[in-house]
Amino acid sequence: MGILQLERAKEGHKFLNQGFNYFKMAVNPIEYRIYEGREYRQLMPKLIEDGFTPISTKDGLSLMLCALRTGISEHIERLVDNYIDTGDGFVPFEDRLIVVPSARQLRRANASTHLVWGKIPLIPDEVPDLGGITLSRHDLERDGVNFDLTKAQASNHSGWLARAHGDTDLLNEFVEAAYSYAKKKFGYDTTMSFYLPEKTETLLMRAAFISYLAWRFKPGDYGILTNPGRIVGIRNPLPARLESLVHV
Repeated sequence: MGILQLERAKEGHKFLNQGFNYFKMAVNPIEYRIYEGREYRQLMPKLIEDGFTPISTKDGLSLMLCALRTGISEHIERLVDNYIDTGDGFVPFEDRLIVVPSARQLRRANASTHLVWGKIPLIPDEVPDLGGITLSRHDLERDGVNFDLTKAQASNHSGWLARAHGDTDLLNEFVEAAYSYAKKKFGYDTTMSFYLPEKTETLLMRAAFISYLAWRFKPGDYGILTNPGRIVGIRNPLPARLESLVHV
């Protein structure tokens, strides 16, 4: 049975209000903690100091899938019916979008980080070292951007596959669970919009953002480091596969 345990945050704590949260697994629990209430760049140092790692977009999809599979309302409220800031970077560059898993630039962000329009400026020479997943704007526009996708479109979308870090099985499982939930709760037949930032003359990194399912994942111009953040941190790496999740 899925188990939720909460350690209440200390009264007046400015960095979080969710306490510790656990998914009970067959072997080890998945422990996550939500940091919110300040700017993204102010929350990140506290998360790192506490021994947590900011989740990737792949981790975000995995945690949301866990919440949907267990059906536990507390997890769904925190992970599905709310937005998530991640530690992955989005970098629009010329005719491409680069998804940077676990971007070191974001992990190092703090209140003193130099920003341009709330994003981290980069130089072209840094691009080869980002270690990112490069997507062409042409392919993304072909797959569909900035509108609600059908289930088939979402399952075959190059941008969503990049968010899953190339894990086709995870993407397919998440799409099935998300569309079933969206249909049952909101009557949606389409959802999972993929936001493509506009081109800019300056090379800038923003945090990859996962929007509310209720909003059909329309993030708009989010992932800005000066915006109020809601970063999810995990204590240990998630298992490669989620079959070990104990279903309710």
